[in-house]
Order: sequence, then C-alpha cells, then structure tokens
Amino acid sequence: MNIMADTNCLHINFATFFNERYDEKFFKWFQPAQYSEAVNQARLILHRLEEAESIIRDSILPCNEEVDDSCGLLGFLACLQCHRWRFNIPKFITKNICIFSLILQTLNLIILTLIDIFPGQNKNRTIILSAVIMISLQLSHLVLVILTSAELAKKLLSHSGNGFLLCQSYISTILLFSGIYTVTFRLNPKGWKFVDENINDPVQVVELWSKFLFLSVSSGTLCGSSSFLPKVWYNNLLVSIQMLLSFIYFASILGHSVRPTLKVMPTRLPTINGGQLRRDSCISQSSQPVVPDYGSISGR
Repeated sequence: MNIMADTNCLHINFATFFNERYDEKFFKWFQPAQYSEAVNQARLILHRLEEAESIIRDSILPCNEEVDDSCGLLGFLACLQCHRWRFNIPKFITKNICIFSLILQTLNLIILTLIDIFPGQNKNRTIILSAVIMISLQLSHLVLVILTSAELAKKLLSHSGNGFLLCQSYISTILLFSGIYTVTFRLNPKGWKFVDENINDPVQVVELWSKFLFLSVSSGTLCGSSSFLPKVWYNNLLVSIQMLLSFIYFASILGHSVRPTLKVMPTRLPTINGGQLRRDSCISQSSQPVVPDYGSISGR
C-alpha cells in the first residue's frame, strides 16, 4: 500500500535526520521520550493499516474454507467453489469448454437425425425418446456452462481471470441456447414464429439447429437481426435470459479489457523491531535525506 510505503519513508528519513543532522536546540525541544511515543504511535498506525489491508483483501477474494457465511449475492457463482459446495473442476474442461460444447451439440444432432431416419413403429415412443435425449444432453451442457461460469466468476473476483476463458464461456453459452431453442421447437413447433421446417425430415434437423444458432448469436450480440420470434411465454423467457447474460458478458469483457490484471496482491510490510526499519523496505529513498524546515525555536 502506498500509504504504508510513504509512512516507512518518512520514518526512515526522520531517523536519519536525528542521526546525521543533529540539532541541539531541536533535540532539547523534542525529547527522546516524545520520540519513543511517536514511534509507538507509528507502530500502532502501521498495525491498523495492516488490519485494514487484510480486511480489504478478504472482502475482494472469493470464499475460502476458513470463512463462514461470507458469500454475498454478487459472489454467488464464485461461492460455488467455497467449502459448502466445494468441488474441483478439471482444468482440461475449463480450458476446452468450447470443444465440449460442440461435442454435445453435435452428438445431439446426430442422435436426432438417427431417430428421424429410423422412427420405428410407435410414433409416441419415438417422440418421448427424442425428447428425453435432447433434454438430457442440454441439461448436461447447462451444468457444464454453470461450472465454467463459477470458475470464471471466481477468477474475475480474485482479479486473476483471463480473456481466453471469458470468450470461451461466452461462445459456449451461445451454443447452449441454440440447442435449447431447438429442443423447444421440437417439443412445440407452434411456440416460434416464422419457423416452418418439418421436424419429421431428418435433413431439416441440422438446418433447424443452424437457424436457431443464428437466433442465439443475434440475441447474444444484442443486435436482434434474426427474423425468428418467440411465441409462447417460456421461449420469451429464454430469449430474455440470454440477452441479460450477454449484457453481463459484455460488461465483463469490457472491464477486463480496460483494467489491467492484478498479478499478486502485496504482502504485509515487515514488522518494526525496536523502532528500526530496513532501508530496502522503502520504495524510493534518496541518498541525501531532505531535512524539513521546522522554523525557529529560539524562543522556546
């Protein structure tokens, strides 16, 4: 902290002033007992500043195992990593979230295409099977995005996040909503306006997903250029949620771009032993200390 560093410099220069610039008149006015009291007060100030530094550091860092009930509303996603819901996310998942998202969506399209090609004799059973598969894969994708978002929020709150993970999480969210929109259309084709694909045609599955991908990109970038419109309440809710999430992503990306990433938080200053500080603890020192002008004390 700059305040602590300035205090250290002032204390060192003040001590150097007494050692090298001995003034008998000033020393008679400023007794050693008063100097010791000033040193003790300086120690107390530094101790209070260290306590304030510790409180500030604990308030901006995510929850840890030693702190209970310290998860606020703003740090909810980061608190998924605290001791109450503590679990370890494999790093290869968070680093390759886009690849896993593409795999899940591709697997979803392949299974739906195979179901449409070989529908079977029982049509109702085929519809139920396709619905279960679609919902299961999209829920898996949703859990994956939530876990990655929790890791991302944890790093952003600790000022250690990187733009690569942020962009991957954003793209994965776009892919997730494109799959969710496809599921809702397959379950209820009348829930969307201006979408006239035949859901029973196996070729139309990929084309349908690509159109909803365009809708997801349009909603994710807040440009609104897609002609597809939700018709029922839950589709309206899904599109609204994606727009809000996209706004949060934009704010996070902008904040990450304009603010330099903080590397390592400063450690505490060395303690004062016997009123002496190391000279290297000061940020900048001059070889010739500046002697302050205290005015005339001849009248004392």
